[in-house]
Amino acid sequence: MSEPTDPRVFTWTSGSEVTPVQVDWWERHLIPRGCLTVAAGRGNAGKSTTCAAWAAEATNRGEVVAWLHSEEDRSMHIVPKLLAANADIDLVKFLDVGIRMDDGELSETSLQLPRDLDRLEEGLVELGCRFLVFDALTSFKSSRMSANSGDDVRAFLEPIQRMAGRLNAVVLGIAHLGKDAERKARDSVKGASEWTDVPRQVLVFHREDAETEGVISDVKGNLSPAPRSIGYRFESIELPEHAITEVGRVVFTGDVETSVDEARRSSLADDDQDDRSAALRWVEDYLEENGETDAATIKRLGVKELCTSVRTIERSIRAKGSRVVSVSKGFPRKAFWKLVDIVDGEVISSDTTPSADSSDTPITSASVATVATGPDQRIRDVATVVATGENPSSDNPQNSVGTEPVTARPTACRMCNITLPQTAATDACEDCADPAHRAPDRQAERQLRVVHNGDAKRGEIRMCPHCDEQLIYGDDIRDGFHTSKSKCVRAHRKETA
Repeated sequence: MSEPTDPRVFTWTSGSEVTPVQVDWWERHLIPRGCLTVAAGRGNAGKSTTCAAWAAEATNRGEVVAWLHSEEDRSMHIVPKLLAANADIDLVKFLDVGIRMDDGELSETSLQLPRDLDRLEEGLVELGCRFLVFDALTSFKSSRMSANSGDDVRAFLEPIQRMAGRLNAVVLGIAHLGKDAERKARDSVKGASEWTDVPRQVLVFHREDAETEGVISDVKGNLSPAPRSIGYRFESIELPEHAITEVGRVVFTGDVETSVDEARRSSLADDDQDDRSAALRWVEDYLEENGETDAATIKRLGVKELCTSVRTIERSIRAKGSRVVSVSKGFPRKAFWKLVDIVDGEVISSDTTPSADSSDTPITSASVATVATGPDQRIRDVATVVATGENPSSDNPQNSVGTEPVTARPTACRMCNITLPQTAATDACEDCADPAHRAPDRQAERQLRVVHNGDAKRGEIRMCPHCDEQLIYGDDIRDGFHTSKSKCVRAHRKETA
């Protein structure tokens, strides 16, 4: 049986036959001809409005523009934006794709690439079009292709890239950006990394909510000598001839020094309170259902479920009213999150679910007013909180008064001085309470003597091996580490255990 014929043709070309050409910039160091340019940003950043401004500029240069859209309505959104940007609307072309049914009627369908690429290119050539907008780019891939598969994304984008080269056309593809501002803008485009690897140019938009100004940056820089960033501003105008009272347009404000990545990082300190509130509700619901859980697991699941940043989840549990506390366990130490019960701002229980064999009566406290007599007449209305062994009686609350006063909750370990969690039951941290690591009780605080004042000439400088900071006090120099820093004390104890 003979081998099937391979229809492919292999052709070798000498480098001397290739004519080098420089980049043909439609917009200097931002938008090249002959390449696919991805324009990415979060919702409401103004991606399509900005592309409408660029398309309008192309028509004013006499170029035909093809606008392929799927998300926005043509008559309600796209054409008003183009008119607001002073486009020559006669030079803007829209494509409709239909299927001829048996009864002769056309049934609307969508353009699918790369299957329909040849027919699309033929139409663009007939129109003389050299400016093409995909709004949005992902809408035109086949439903059998996954946006998260690198192979599928590459098979979708590379034919478009080659078509742009053959036509020497501007091809803009609008894409969506994730919310995580801790990642670089280029890495935040939703889906596989090929969405930014394959295109020759990637522009990212950033605009804060409720702000009118934003910034656009080249975040790839493959073609330009240096990445460029420009500012833009939103403004509203009327189109009275079309009875439209308000439509937005973009005005470019020139080059700016702040890049999109810098703008995104600067917004981290003011992340949305609603995002933190939603994250806290999700964490508390998760712990209600699953109990105490490794913090890293919760953060990983939360980022995936809420499409938010790790930092937002971490900040959410520190909010006022949060029932989530973090405890450290094991060696090396790992953080675990769990729920506690809070009444009037005080932690009264750290158990997510009560133990089945727990039958102890909870310790309560009651406030009892003492009556001043004899030599104590000076003292009046002193409220003393005392421990009781039973719930206070509603008709005689003083019958259950005990003899021992409640001591204040320890706030720091008596051995290493590290801050204790609110749920601590003893005056020692977990490490110091462990017999294997237990150290002698702290001695009375010693008077420390400064060996030098930081300015005088001195001999050899000694550094703490645990924090790499200089040892200044005589006791620290003698012991070889910072005896007053709990972090250094614990590190030293672990080394010598």
